[in-house]
Amino acid sequence: KFRLPRHCSAMSEYLEDYTRFTAELDFEIRTGSGGKAAYAKREIPPDTVLVEEMPLVWWPSTVTVKHGVNFCEACFASLPKFPDAVSCPGEQWCTKALERYPCCFAARKELRKWQMDASMEHQVTLEGMCKAVEHVVFTTLQFQQKANLEVQLAYLNALRPFNRFVAPPVDKFEGLNVDDVVEQINSVLRKDTVEKLGEEVANSLLSKETITTLLGQLVLNSQVIAVPAEGAKQKQTGAGIYVLQSCCNHSCVPNCEVAFNTCVELGLKTVEKIREGQELSISYVDNTMPIADRAKRLQNYFFTCECPKCLLEGKMDKKKDEVKEEEATPPTTAE
Repeated sequence: KFRLPRHCSAMSEYLEDYTRFTAELDFEIRTGSGGKAAYAKREIPPDTVLVEEMPLVWWPSTVTVKHGVNFCEACFASLPKFPDAVSCPGEQWCTKALERYPCCFAARKELRKWQMDASMEHQVTLEGMCKAVEHVVFTTLQFQQKANLEVQLAYLNALRPFNRFVAPPVDKFEGLNVDDVVEQINSVLRKDTVEKLGEEVANSLLSKETITTLLGQLVLNSQVIAVPAEGAKQKQTGAGIYVLQSCCNHSCVPNCEVAFNTCVELGLKTVEKIREGQELSISYVDNTMPIADRAKRLQNYFFTCECPKCLLEGKMDKKKDEVKEEEATPPTTAE
């Protein structure tokens, strides 16, 4: 059987990949006791764009879909209102996207309706999962055709980009029934996947084990995407997974930030001067929220933040609680 690893705590196998990716960048990816992280190769001034990166896969949020926002199905750029917009007219990227995700495009309305009925809150949608699976199918075919690899080896190579993302040590996800997700993905993709890759590889890729792992990798590593919406004050939102951005660990006092302009291309920029060898960090949540709200949101990433801001606010909250407890305690009277 050809299986995707459930949990890659040791990322040394993929360091060679990251070395190539960051060869001409101002930062590098290293591993430590806490897993992979990004570190500055040299001193970096504030407001420096470290990298601009396209996602491995991306998907629109259920809220954006529900509001009927028109957007390019390839790059998520906002489009003017016109009936049944599928893609930007004449855009080359859209043609490529249609080739890469044929089943998702054909069934996108059904996928999005299923998601709205199942869960409006979950960041990873059924469409996102189907795109991840179709990405593996498309890349497997590319390895077969361009590198002349046997289908099994091509498949293992196509899984490699996803293997770089750590999956959480759980197989249940709040707001999503994994069995329902597996059933829906198979109903949309099985016929096409078997035709392209054969029964054995299709069974591996569309198994509950592999889909659960992919779902976990998307849940743990997805980045919120927010770009301007045509004729609207609020931004249209989605999510995606980014190979290099996902290497940045969290801090509530980050030294870097993520920004989007008009499409899914992500910009990673410094917000302060960074020393040589210093770890790069971003905030996974709105760091202006109270510590309790931040901690609750960060539970989705399976860790407790111990950054300077959290430690300080935690001590302050503890002192406030002690004062309240003292005030609530009635004074003792001498008999």
